[in-house]
Amino acid sequence: MDFKRTKWILIAVFLALNIYLVFTYIDRRGVVTTKNQQEINIQQELINKNITYSSLSTRQRSLPLIKSQPAQTLIQNPEGQNGTLSVTSEPSKVFTLYRPIVIDFSENEETRYDPLKDYVNSGAIINGESYDFIAYYPTRREIVFTQFVNTVPVIDESTTLTFYLNGEGEVISYTQKYAPDLVPQGVNRMVISEKDAIEYLYLNDYLPDESQIVTSKLAYYRILSLNNLSVYTPVWYFDILSDDTVTTQRVDALNQTIIIPESKSNEALETEQ
Repeated sequence: MDFKRTKWILIAVFLALNIYLVFTYIDRRGVVTTKNQQEINIQQELINKNITYSSLSTRQRSLPLIKSQPAQTLIQNPEGQNGTLSVTSEPSKVFTLYRPIVIDFSENEETRYDPLKDYVNSGAIINGESYDFIAYYPTRREIVFTQFVNTVPVIDESTTLTFYLNGEGEVISYTQKYAPDLVPQGVNRMVISEKDAIEYLYLNDYLPDESQIVTSKLAYYRILSLNNLSVYTPVWYFDILSDDTVTTQRVDALNQTIIIPESKSNEALETEQ
């Protein structure tokens, strides 16, 4: 055996391997530098285009999908005493309150909805403990509550409790949709951060110049509805105010795709922070 020749072959192999590793390391450093530079540029462009927002959190969470039985419309006596209960598959049915609930809009935002929250949790609303305040739409005169799963809101028409006000600021009626047995489905998965979702909207031209991101929430949204099953996925939920119109944008927090936007109203809105 030619040991000298073998030695030089091994030396050549090790040299080639080391050169490969060095170039791989340099290439990866270049990718990271380019990505970081791109992120910095996007934030600067948001400033340059006067797109305002409250934060750009980089926090990531691990969440599962959620499954449920099909949503139901629930109707109960407004006083919550010996009332009749109706479960129906109708899209919605307005129920009038026997006694209007007064909302004092001169109160602080943190406390002004307390009378309505007390009503929701009093037993007058079926499964009221599953709901919490999520938004107020002044032009439409609607106060919206929604179901929560482990502190994460389910912002979808299948889970909302919507109250309607008259011109005097009194709650006079409501509709309720309820998704029963919201439970985790499968393993937890890492979702993208708020910062990543906002940048993705910008890069895909869903953030107009001079716009304002009014609402920014990590929530669940229904992506599948069958006769006996509904599936909800984590999404980043944004209400964007532009030219006096609020448009809802949703970014799938697992596969980073944009769900079809929804124009909600010509107004600003108040939301739970």
